[in-house]
Amino acid sequence: MPVSPPNLLSSRVARLVTRHPGAVLLFSLALTVASALVVRKLQIQANLFALLPPSLPEVQKLQHVYDKTGGFGDVVVIAEGGTIEGSDAYFADLLPAIERLKWTKGADYRVDLDALKPFAPLYMDLEDLKKIHERLQRRLELAVGADLDADEDKDPPPLSFADIQRKYRARARARKHPFHSPDGKIRTLRVYPPDRPTSDLVFGRRAVADIQRLVDQRKGLAKKLGLKITVGGKFYTRVQDYNSVIRDLKRSALWGGVLIVLLLTLYFRHILAVPLLIIPLCMSMTWTFAFTKLTIGDLNVITAFLFVILLGLGIDFGIHIFARYRTERLSGREVEPAIAVTLATTGRACRTAMVTTAAAFASLLVTDFRGFSQFGYIAAIGVTLAFGLMCTVLPALLVLCERLGILRFRHRAGDVQVGDVAPAPPPSPPLRMALAVAVLLGVGVAVVGAFAASTGRIRFEYDFEKLNTLPKEVIRTKAKVTRVYGRRVDGAVVFVDSMEEAAALKKVVLAKMAKDSTRTIAEVTSLNDLLPQDQQRKLVWIRKIRKILRKRAVQKALLDLPREQREQIEVLQRKAVDKAMTYKDLPRPMRRPFVGKPGVPGTLLIIVPTRPPRDARYMASFAADTREFKTARHTYHPVSEGVIFSEVIRILLADGRIAITATLLTVLLLLLLDFRRVGLTLLAFLPLATAVGWLLLVMALWPVDLNMYNLVVLPSLLGLGIDNSVHMTHRWMELGPGRMRDVVKGIAGPIIVSTMTTMIGFGGMMAAHQKGLRSLGVLAVLGMGFSMLAVFSLLPALLLSLDTARSRKESRQEVAPSGHRRDHPAA
Repeated sequence: MPVSPPNLLSSRVARLVTRHPGAVLLFSLALTVASALVVRKLQIQANLFALLPPSLPEVQKLQHVYDKTGGFGDVVVIAEGGTIEGSDAYFADLLPAIERLKWTKGADYRVDLDALKPFAPLYMDLEDLKKIHERLQRRLELAVGADLDADEDKDPPPLSFADIQRKYRARARARKHPFHSPDGKIRTLRVYPPDRPTSDLVFGRRAVADIQRLVDQRKGLAKKLGLKITVGGKFYTRVQDYNSVIRDLKRSALWGGVLIVLLLTLYFRHILAVPLLIIPLCMSMTWTFAFTKLTIGDLNVITAFLFVILLGLGIDFGIHIFARYRTERLSGREVEPAIAVTLATTGRACRTAMVTTAAAFASLLVTDFRGFSQFGYIAAIGVTLAFGLMCTVLPALLVLCERLGILRFRHRAGDVQVGDVAPAPPPSPPLRMALAVAVLLGVGVAVVGAFAASTGRIRFEYDFEKLNTLPKEVIRTKAKVTRVYGRRVDGAVVFVDSMEEAAALKKVVLAKMAKDSTRTIAEVTSLNDLLPQDQQRKLVWIRKIRKILRKRAVQKALLDLPREQREQIEVLQRKAVDKAMTYKDLPRPMRRPFVGKPGVPGTLLIIVPTRPPRDARYMASFAADTREFKTARHTYHPVSEGVIFSEVIRILLADGRIAITATLLTVLLLLLLDFRRVGLTLLAFLPLATAVGWLLLVMALWPVDLNMYNLVVLPSLLGLGIDNSVHMTHRWMELGPGRMRDVVKGIAGPIIVSTMTTMIGFGGMMAAHQKGLRSLGVLAVLGMGFSMLAVFSLLPALLLSLDTARSRKESRQEVAPSGHRRDHPAA
């Protein structure tokens, strides 16, 4: 079967790159330089909110809170070892330097509890105020002889408030050091940046670097005081998370690049093979990420790894085209015909592979989860540009190298060409039986895998904290901060306009808690909770106590009290407690977490869940319980990060089914348009379906759970895994029946090398710190490996069966109905 003549497009492209290779390269290079200038401004948003759709109502609500409060970020200086006095001395020296920084709006390492002393009676329980009044009244009655039943020979009982004193002394100890851990071993200074969310990594890096610089300048003081000083806080955690992503990306790109270069060198065995393939690949990647910057902005923690993934995906087309061009040149064809034939045959297969892969990635655009939609958008563009440049820049480079004499292909006599070898006889019955058993066994295992997936053996990981693994030193630092401040701002939050409205909203939430059977709400807190409760009733009893204290007999009795108790009672005589306390009377460190930006009236109310907000299913229940609260004036919709991610996972699971279905239908439609035969389309698709079944079985037995990161593999695998089937089927159609050995011999090398480069690209994610990203790499590598195995085991057997069926049909047609053999048309 002779090679089909090159089509018009392939002939024109071959003529262009053969006659004007310099112009093609100069134009591509100029566009690459311009793209590189754009790519220099590209950044990675390590904040996971960069993955969420901005149109999501919950995101908009949280943004409203950020607009009011400026976010909840901070930088924390942590002191360990030494003494509390030594830590205070260190922080006292550090504080003025921090306050001189232009970006900070203050820092605290202690609360001035002396400012609360005038209001101490208001923090007492109402029953205790009544007890004090009762004891003073009793003593007054005894002193004036009002108690007629008193025994005159017996001294009146001593006036004592020791029990009440012990109660509030314990409370004072618990509140004395809010910037210390309960055991006092960790002391902190908390730096408050201006109104910036923790997603502002540019500012975060600057803030952390400034604080670290001030800490480094005081190493001598810390050593003298016996202190170990570290920097932590929410900005620190986000910055370190970002740095971890960058380190993973660099390490993955380095090892991925080295392995790909080594693989290409070993396969092509020519020193120029690697630069010839890398140059158009780097150009396509530069164009891709420049287009990304101009259209959607920065990358996120998932799309950042496309640098490595596109190394493996984009070079696949070049491997097939270069291998086929080399074959054509070794067979004796001239340069321009060799390029034309390559583009007309292998180029067509690469085009189908490109379209199916790009369509698979583009199907992710239907998802609202930007981690998926942007991943699919960038990957689809990258694959398309890589194909285009491998069909133009690579041939231009080949022409230029051949003209310069640095690349030569010598014709080897005896090379097998299309149509030069007679078709092989059909396989023997034992071989046909063995092939049938192999196909049935492979498909059967795949069916078992699909059944395992349908029965729930493959689970979805709803616990977000299990996926987002920080470096060990960051985890340790975060744990220290948590010991001091607890899990901060983990509940649902809402910003209200006034303290009165906060009190009204809290009553509504408490009423909801009383009726709720799911018990997802633990408590609700606001700035009102820092103020004394029931102040007006307490003021009534304080005034009564003050009236008794003015009696001379009571004052005389107070002289017998210990000095500490006497001072505490005398506080009740001060005029400061003639009025109720307001939030403005609170020390700044206490009220700061609940107030908004300077000049923004209102306060923050926090609804705390009963469990840590890490499980999306639990947070979905919490979201349902906190979705809406109505007061007499307003309707409120609290929101939290945990609630948002539970909503995202709900959308993700629904969109994931849509993406997989859309990809499946798209791939089948494209195969049908390419092959124009339903049977051949299903034949080419069966190995991929089998590979997916094998992957599902491994996931069920291992087990490997699906999660918000690796779910992208399933639709992507449908587009990536079909490429090998397309190339082998096209080669089989080109060579004709009975040439399966030549088909496998000619296509095996490029398929293996291109698949391994893709596996290397995805495999780079296996080095990531985040477990979710690592699992994405694992599933992609397994899926591509199974796809290659299925293509080399099942597809040849299926194509051989088709050859046998054709041979039998032709044999029957050669025999006339009368039983006489008729001449073959080709004879």
